[in-house]
Amino acid sequence: MGTPEEVATDSPDQADIRRLARSLVEDLAGLDRLRELDEAERFDEELYTALAQAGLIGLGADASAGRDSDPEHQIVVLEELAAGPTSMAVCLVVQYMGVRLLCSFGTDEQRRSLLAPLVEGRERVAFALSEADGGTDIARAMRTRARRTEEGWIVNGTKTWISGAATARHAIVLARTGPAEPSAIDGISTFVVPLDSRGLTVRRLGTVAIHGLDTCEIIFDDVALDGQAILGEPNSGFRQVIATLNGERLNAAASALGIARGALTTAINYARDRTAFGRPIGAFQALQHALADGAIKVEAARGLLNRAPQPSAAATTTTPSSRRWPRSPPPTPLPPSPTPGCASWAARACPASTRCSDFSAMPASTPSPRSRTKCCATSSESAGSPCPAPTRPVQGVSIPKPTLHGATFDRGPAPAGDYGGVT
Repeated sequence: MGTPEEVATDSPDQADIRRLARSLVEDLAGLDRLRELDEAERFDEELYTALAQAGLIGLGADASAGRDSDPEHQIVVLEELAAGPTSMAVCLVVQYMGVRLLCSFGTDEQRRSLLAPLVEGRERVAFALSEADGGTDIARAMRTRARRTEEGWIVNGTKTWISGAATARHAIVLARTGPAEPSAIDGISTFVVPLDSRGLTVRRLGTVAIHGLDTCEIIFDDVALDGQAILGEPNSGFRQVIATLNGERLNAAASALGIARGALTTAINYARDRTAFGRPIGAFQALQHALADGAIKVEAARGLLNRAPQPSAAATTTTPSSRRWPRSPPPTPLPPSPTPGCASWAARACPASTRCSDFSAMPASTPSPRSRTKCCATSSESAGSPCPAPTRPVQGVSIPKPTLHGATFDRGPAPAGDYGGVT
């Protein structure tokens, strides 16, 4: 498996972006810094500013022309961030969604006032879709309503599990504005809402992980919006968002891949440095099996993910005349979403890495499941799991040095006689 700087499937542009993102993470998001921000539950403004100045938020998006950035570039940035400052990766998933929606459906004024500073990193947005009673079936379960008035709109309702709402200035909010006819996804509109609006309350929620980015509940109590707040066509907001959610699935898959890679790299480094019975624990075959399985799953996830961005970009690219679809997105076929596969393999790779590292016995300075991943922190399989017992080597036999992910584990000659009490 190639190192992060040498991914064989990267295009030249992707390789350049990966090196740039990697260098920023190494310079500004070291382990001590990540732990400090995680414990304080504080957003890393310094890293976000550096990413913006390096062009990794806009990634070539043009606010004046309404041109979105390339999904193939987004997934590289998100993988690199998720492998370390995971909270920042989650933040950028949301920002990339906002850029795409504003590029595709924003008015000239919305692009000037919000998209341009968003691309430059001077603004952040939150995306408010989920509600307490609706996740995947949110169109039918949506209780947030927007009522038209002479001056504009009045919004009432509650949105839940909204990332970054406490530190953003605007939220892109979906609310029901008409009947659910002929489909449940009809009659929903998208609004750009200032988060300092009168009647709007943002409340932080506690989470298991991702502490460097707030997760919030947004309460709308007769929030008044002007007529220019609507994004795109009234009652077509959910259909407009569908294409953006397809892109978000790619980015969520890239984040899952980065989380798995980060956990695997941490486990390999620990297995190389920790010694037992006179050798690195990574020299024992039982641990190598777990690490090799994790490496295979990471590469399988990357292979699946790399197939998806090109058809996704083709399906979501629109011209100004076709930007607002009357009924549904263009019927360009998409490959199966990589998100379930990447998330599943990430969830499997992380416990394997955790078993090798035994986080319960590691010092506080080590990046733990709490600070790095959701899948490790919530996995009953990985929590506090002891390292598997090593396999007894054949006495007097010198075993070749195995390599994995750039690491070499020197077994040396097997000891004669009793081995750790096992005879």
